[in-house]
Amino acid sequence: RSQMRDLDALEGPALAALPAPGPRERPPVLPVQWAPLAPAPLTAEEIGDLHGGSRLGLQAHLQLLELDFPADDVVLELHQRERKGASEGGARPEMGEMKPEALDVERRRTWLAVHRADGSLYYRRITKEEYQTLTALGRGLGLGEALGAGFRRSRIGPAERPAALQEWFAHWAGLSWLTKPEIEERA
Repeated sequence: RSQMRDLDALEGPALAALPAPGPRERPPVLPVQWAPLAPAPLTAEEIGDLHGGSRLGLQAHLQLLELDFPADDVVLELHQRERKGASEGGARPEMGEMKPEALDVERRRTWLAVHRADGSLYYRRITKEEYQTLTALGRGLGLGEALGAGFRRSRIGPAERPAALQEWFAHWAGLSWLTKPEIEERA
């Protein structure tokens, strides 16, 4: 499975195929900020200098979702239906021409990070621990506290955590999600 997927399938009538949101879910359509990246993402050197008390910011265009269904699998199925319709009819149907069909979606907790890159929207499935850590960082907790929150009730054992953290930070840095926190001027 690719680490990032394009969200172009989630528009128009294709949204009708999504299951109804559960009580803890946000609607499947969400605002994503299109302003330029600001502040600048952390550099590899800055990431290397982080310590437990470091405070980090998240790019404004990053949206973290906790869902009761695998929205990424829904998008993949919609893309497959679109390709199948194009191969059967000889021409690719427009999204407005697609007839919404109910999808048989297994309910299971899924965490997604929705972000933009190069003018397009993408999503990446993340682990519960990543979601909890990024959410805590976004609330302004220091790195040590955020990691504590991220690994709360985790199935990732202490021996596996350093490798998980290395992988997460590589992804987050590569996607420019981490920034220096914005410091509010107080008069």
